[in-house]
Amino acid sequence: FLRREVTPVLDEWLKQGNETNPTDQRAVINALCEPQRYDHALQVSVSSIYKYIYDLGLSEAEKFFKSIPENMKDDAVYTTQLSFYTMSKKTRHEAEATYEKMKEKDLLFKPNPYYKISLYFLLGEANMVNEVLRQMEENGVVHDKTLTENNVLKAYASVPDVEAMEKFLKRIEDETTTPFALAWQTGISMA
Repeated sequence: FLRREVTPVLDEWLKQGNETNPTDQRAVINALCEPQRYDHALQVSVSSIYKYIYDLGLSEAEKFFKSIPENMKDDAVYTTQLSFYTMSKKTRHEAEATYEKMKEKDLLFKPNPYYKISLYFLLGEANMVNEVLRQMEENGVVHDKTLTENNVLKAYASVPDVEAMEKFLKRIEDETTTPFALAWQTGISMA
């Protein structure tokens, strides 16, 4: 028990809709230090620091984005904003709104916005990964097939949806004459 990580337990607790605040986190860290469970105290501390940095970074990025004149907001600006929003389940609505705004402004001509399907692996929604792929094909977006294929396989692995992975791998084999380059991170995710 003493060697187990506390971060997955904390993550699960937060997924259940619970919230923490800095005072609670300090109390937990102090309580863990008393019986000399410093490793666990450090894990809680690092977890809360990452959350703080993400929230602070997101807040500053939103403020900066709002300060940019509308005529200066190009695909790179929106893609950057989208990348911030796809890092957390909490900002799903903002990510999807940004994506829709990019669609309205006809800014979905490069592959980067589509690669933000990472949001859907966080949410475990394989059907949305399929929808993003469909939109990419429908819009005729030229992309790095290897990068796209690895991202899609990681998304299916996160659900996990073995049947979808196998179906997608079969599709790759049928459509491509060159061998598929599986990234080692993708292989680990799939395993």
